[in-house]
Amino acid sequence: VSRAAARQRKGRAGRTRAGVCFHLFSRRRHSNLAPFRDPELLRMPLEEVCLQAKSLGLAPGMREEPDSVTTFLTKCMDPPHPLAARNAVESLMSLDCLDEREAVTPLGAVASRLALPPNLARAVLMANMLGCATPVLKTACVMGYRDPFVMPNDPEQRRHATARRLAMAHGVLSDQVVVLRAVEAYSALAAGRGMRQAVAFCDENFLSFSGMSMLVDIIKQTERELEQAGFNTKLYDSNRNAGSQALLCSMVGMALYPSVGVRFAEQTNYFTEKGRRARVHASSINSQGVSPYRPKCTVPVQVLGFQNLTQFNAMGVNAANLAMLATTPIAPVMMLLLAGDAWEDPGATQAIRSRERAASDVEGGDDAGAATDEAGAAAAAATAATAAASRWRCGRAARWCSARRPTRSGCTASRPATRWSSGGRARPCRAPTSTRRALGTPGECSGGRERGSRSRSATRSSARGGRSRRRTTRGGPTRREGEIE
Repeated sequence: VSRAAARQRKGRAGRTRAGVCFHLFSRRRHSNLAPFRDPELLRMPLEEVCLQAKSLGLAPGMREEPDSVTTFLTKCMDPPHPLAARNAVESLMSLDCLDEREAVTPLGAVASRLALPPNLARAVLMANMLGCATPVLKTACVMGYRDPFVMPNDPEQRRHATARRLAMAHGVLSDQVVVLRAVEAYSALAAGRGMRQAVAFCDENFLSFSGMSMLVDIIKQTERELEQAGFNTKLYDSNRNAGSQALLCSMVGMALYPSVGVRFAEQTNYFTEKGRRARVHASSINSQGVSPYRPKCTVPVQVLGFQNLTQFNAMGVNAANLAMLATTPIAPVMMLLLAGDAWEDPGATQAIRSRERAASDVEGGDDAGAATDEAGAAAAAATAATAAASRWRCGRAARWCSARRPTRSGCTASRPATRWSSGGRARPCRAPTSTRRALGTPGECSGGRERGSRSRSATRSSARGGRSRRRTTRGGPTRREGEIE
């Protein structure tokens, strides 16, 4: 909220007669508020704006050309940062809405005609080919609008509202699917029994009546836009797989990508695409009841898609300070098939072929020593492939150990894990324990100090009638001055 918005609310209180306006913040906080709210162009994602500009021919150029999208957005009264526009264009290229020359593709031309963000519009168009058009269309409209559920203040009513949401899920642990089921039930009651029963349904399930009415109108508008674009969502072929919950969650995951959190066996926190720690928000259905996504991971890998991230203060070094809102579980195989382009890891391919050769040699009765050597080489290649597949962990460690001097950066096994301050003083690596273990360098990154080092102190000891002074700096080598044998 800004000071201008607070004044506007104050004016509403005294519109017809004198009144009193209560603000739920102090005068000190009011004085620290921004005078005005930032323009929407600086707060919203730019993918939809860039796609509309390309579709209308307002910015046909590419990159830094005079008629590019970046140059076009600089003409605004409050232009966004050029890097934000560039990132939006790259996002559209990853969604196949733009080609390599930043020209609009047929998919992008249809997506620009829908009143949905490009990622949601792409999921709707793909759902028509996969036979789940109607449920994905409604889910996309739900994701493009605010959550219609109302959370009461009373703890007892909160527990009751959570129970109603769990009952409405019907075993599908997805916040988006829960809202979809609520919209379907509301539409059926409004069409069959009248609006009075629909209002009672909203009151019973802690739903906003105005929000549900708006969602129904948005769904009808999007259906009309799809029909104008040549897609009929009411045909049998477009809804032949409408009852598949797994396919529905996969399409939701495709729309959410790359906003996904991944964790592996025995891990509690999730890791986002940028390597940040996150956990499931308390309002999500995956943090309630017996959801397998709340406790520690007991399977090889778990993937959760989320719509938003919220930040909070967390205690502890390895604690997550981000929470994922509106989550949906995604099968790793479906994410690989639908979320982006696949690429081959040469190290992993070599490891698999080495294992196959070693297994065939053992079965064929070849020399045992050669088979053992081949198996050892396969194990070494598998280890290298595992390290390559976990390179995002190394990226996290590189960010933790980022140096202000480029020649002294990184956390490697060939030199001590130190980072350098602006004054040139060596400081220990502050990487988390899990990152140091993933890198396999416990000797260099042992809790922030090198093994055998001491804090900033000078110790004096006597040796054979002489005096020896030993000085140790944090994270640096040991020096001896004036030592007498």
